Amino acid sequence: MDIFTLLEFNEIVSKVKDLTKTELGGEYASLISPFESEEEATYALNLVSEAESILTRFGALPLAPSHKLAPLLEEARRGNILTPHDFYLISADAMNIVKINYYLKDKLDNAPLLKAMLKREKDLAVLANEINKVITPNLLVKDNASHELARIRKNIALSEDRLNKAAQGLISKYGNFLAENLITKRDGHFVIPVKTAYKNKVDGIIYDISNSGQTIFVEPSEIAALNSTLISYQNDEIIEVNRILRALTLETLKYEDEIINNNILLAELDLIFAKATYGQSINGFVPVFQQTKGLQFKKARHPLIDKNLVVANTFNLKDDKFIIVISGPNAGGKTVALKTMGLLVLMAKSGLMLPVSEEPKLFFYKNVYASIGDEQSLSQNLSTFSSHVKRIGEIMDVATSDDLVLLDELATGTSPEEGEALALAIATYLLNNSISSVISSHYSRLKEFAYSRSGIINASMAFDEKKLTPLYEYHEEVPGRSYGLVVAKRFGIKDEVIKDAESFLSDGVYDFESTIGKLRNEIRTLELERTELEKERAALLKKEAELDKKLKRQSEAEEDFKLTKNERLEKEINEAIATLDTLVKSALASGAKAHEIIAVRDEIKKLGKENKKEVKTPAKDFELGDYVEVKKLHVKGEITRIRGEEYTVTLASGKVLKVSASDLEITERTKRKSTPTITVKGLEEDLTSVKPEINVIGMRVEEALNVIGPYLDRALLKRYPSVRIIHGFGTGALRRGIHDYLAKLSFVKSYTLAGEYEGQGGATIVTF
Repeated sequence: MDIFTLLEFNEIVSKVKDLTKTELGGEYASLISPFESEEEATYALNLVSEAESILTRFGALPLAPSHKLAPLLEEARRGNILTPHDFYLISADAMNIVKINYYLKDKLDNAPLLKAMLKREKDLAVLANEINKVITPNLLVKDNASHELARIRKNIALSEDRLNKAAQGLISKYGNFLAENLITKRDGHFVIPVKTAYKNKVDGIIYDISNSGQTIFVEPSEIAALNSTLISYQNDEIIEVNRILRALTLETLKYEDEIINNNILLAELDLIFAKATYGQSINGFVPVFQQTKGLQFKKARHPLIDKNLVVANTFNLKDDKFIIVISGPNAGGKTVALKTMGLLVLMAKSGLMLPVSEEPKLFFYKNVYASIGDEQSLSQNLSTFSSHVKRIGEIMDVATSDDLVLLDELATGTSPEEGEALALAIATYLLNNSISSVISSHYSRLKEFAYSRSGIINASMAFDEKKLTPLYEYHEEVPGRSYGLVVAKRFGIKDEVIKDAESFLSDGVYDFESTIGKLRNEIRTLELERTELEKERAALLKKEAELDKKLKRQSEAEEDFKLTKNERLEKEINEAIATLDTLVKSALASGAKAHEIIAVRDEIKKLGKENKKEVKTPAKDFELGDYVEVKKLHVKGEITRIRGEEYTVTLASGKVLKVSASDLEITERTKRKSTPTITVKGLEEDLTSVKPEINVIGMRVEEALNVIGPYLDRALLKRYPSVRIIHGFGTGALRRGIHDYLAKLSFVKSYTLAGEYEGQGGATIVTF
């Protein structure tokens, strides 16, 4: 069984794939696997980190569905004509990348890698315009795609009109012989339904007979010539449409590289944001690779276990403690612990976020090898033990100090003495070769071995001895008891049998298990004490917060006094200046020197300004629980800790930032609006005809929106920074309808009523 299946990595891949929106992005997601180098994995993780930050601040990427275009272009190169639907997909892709660029253009200040990616976009506005001049939104070739097609379709319409009129006359003429008074078509010919009994009453060609045989469908001779003329025009139409589509196909092939480039770019963005979205769904953090051997996963959760059921555990492997022996009761979580560590390593190497409580760190392990669960091989006629040992042998042949090895229930399935001896020998080999490993086992001597040797430590899964149920809690440094006899007694084995079993245990084993039990009880006691200490700490923090509030109120009172003093002084100075101006006029009249008087007045004003400078408003004090915005990053969160001048802000995503008070400002809690899906519509006109304004005066709201939507698409392709929509004053209903519509468009940055010389309330300025 391969490592991806064994650790259920394929399930993670499937979940990411489900979050993609493009066909090619889905294919890329299905190929997610560990990168070969640390540099590649780090680059992928940095992209995901940038995407996750954008998701946190601005919401989902407005990415419309996109189809894989390379096969269409391959068929076109072989001489096939692209269909109207093919052209629609190509045009939609061109519009998709334009809208994504507009959406992200002012959101990438802290996303240099994504910004560099988007520079790869190729401008396909000219091609999109050519396609939209030919193909309608209903995937038909437009009448005005060529003068010849317009002429042919006009003739078709005239011919059909003549035929309908002639056929209506025939219904009146042959009405007594008809099964129904209607005109229908068979094989492209207009026919009338004649009762079989009267087939000789109508001169013409029979094109069909009903299932019952009671009705024949006849093209009367009177309209045969008109029918032939119509069919001739229809054949001409097919030829002309094919000619137009072939010409457009050849034109499209000139842009083949650009089309494929943009199609791939959309898929790559789709995959990156799907990874980030999945990371958010598991409350994940972006991992960081370290040079030293080991891993640090704090409160790690298995991502495939229900969030309401999974128990978070902290796992540590270190450069000097690179082997862990996990022991504990059956079904107590040992296997899940192994799988969690292995799966999270694979996820990190594949550029995925990890479900932990803070930034995870790990060595870039070259490979992950595992022997987990019952891998009995029926095809090779191997027992469980044989299959297990065979797999371990294969791992030992290839594993190096740069790899991670996971061994579940090491060397079980044979005699306990031989199994324990083999387990000790394998652990010794792994230790001597510095191979990072996690081993689960019940063997007592293996637990003792972990105590006696450096580089290897014990760990255990906790067990509730009162309820006799596993707690699924992982504890390092202390081995676990198997609790086999305790569980046996709980489930009905007679006391005398349990006592005999205890007597059969060797003294060393019994003493060792008893020691483990005592250690676990001591740990439980210490944990209870720690819980009490944390409660006391919380109470102290509460008192500290109350004291801070009192100090803040005192500070605010002092500030109010300063402000009042400042206002009073300013008022007095202004009154003095007014009085001085009156005196200046009198002094000048009496012959005093003007520059001296003015100098005195300016000096008083200067004193007033200096007085204002002296009374400064102190920086804002913040409290625990305040909802604030981190100004530099434009993200919002709650203050969860204050230590001196350092404030800890927890974002909605779970991320934690540490900043100073000068970087914060109070803000209101707001609900993020969902970003509407952007749909691609056909562009009706040549881009050269697209003006920076559109007039919809006199239209109803629905009619106006049907015009404004395509117009905004064309304006985007034209790359106007803003446009003007002229809607007039009227009752205001049209303006409100347009504003409601604009509010839902993610590529619209802002909209406001026009200025004095642009139409004022009768027009709206839209900025992209």
